[in-house]
Amino acid sequence: MSENELIEKYFHNKKTKQLFYEQISNFNYYKDNYIAINKLKIGDEVIVNKNTLIHGTRLNYDEIDIIAKKGLISSEFYSTFNKNKKKPFVVEFFNIKENLTLKDYLSKYTGFTINFLDNHSEIIKSVICPYEKIKEEICSTEGYRDYIIYQNQEQRFLPNEFNSNSNIAFVIQFDDDNKLIKNDTFDENFDKQILKNIYPKWFYKKYMITRKFDNYETGREKAIIYGIPGNMFNGIIVSRKYEGDEKILDIIKENFPNCYIANLDGKVIRE
Repeated sequence: MSENELIEKYFHNKKTKQLFYEQISNFNYYKDNYIAINKLKIGDEVIVNKNTLIHGTRLNYDEIDIIAKKGLISSEFYSTFNKNKKKPFVVEFFNIKENLTLKDYLSKYTGFTINFLDNHSEIIKSVICPYEKIKEEICSTEGYRDYIIYQNQEQRFLPNEFNSNSNIAFVIQFDDDNKLIKNDTFDENFDKQILKNIYPKWFYKKYMITRKFDNYETGREKAIIYGIPGNMFNGIIVSRKYEGDEKILDIIKENFPNCYIANLDGKVIRE
């Protein structure tokens, strides 16, 4: 079934259909006319900022040629529709909201969230911190009854020191006027009617109306309509496992020749 046929099948609202048609057109334009520029050299420290997006994949190194050829596309456009999926028709990215090194970003956000609770089990303080600073945060905080430590979402989806869910993540550095990135369903100004057409009712009511996020939907995400072409990627982050395998690094570089490859220390190991 073609993309147009899928849009007509799943959506009945004219505004929603038009947005998807426009987004696919934008996707194809960037795919044909855009090349991400990498100026980093081996040993350089990667810096991330509010115009950086990171997407972790659970595909192995010998499967990423699919992404290199087709890009990151919502699974609804190439696989069976899953009615239980809470965020269909979009591709998710972690949205960086501060200027820092990639090393510091990974250390902090693939770490943990500590929620400090009062006598009524209400959160009085919430802290995102690296593993190494958990003790420091607990010992320096006063006036709480107890605390709960959560694994951050980023730890489940990006390469990190704690688990092996992901060995590869893609980095995108975008301009403010990028038409693809602007169609982010997590944007507070995103059309509410279109959100209703895309998301399940429970998800829309719980998160999109209230914008009250939690440890499962953190508010640190962007959810881009349809997807992003592979030639928009600036860099790739690899796990320790992949960092130490020259054959794997060769395969990744062959598929993404314009991307730098960085390790968990935020250093470029292939330019």
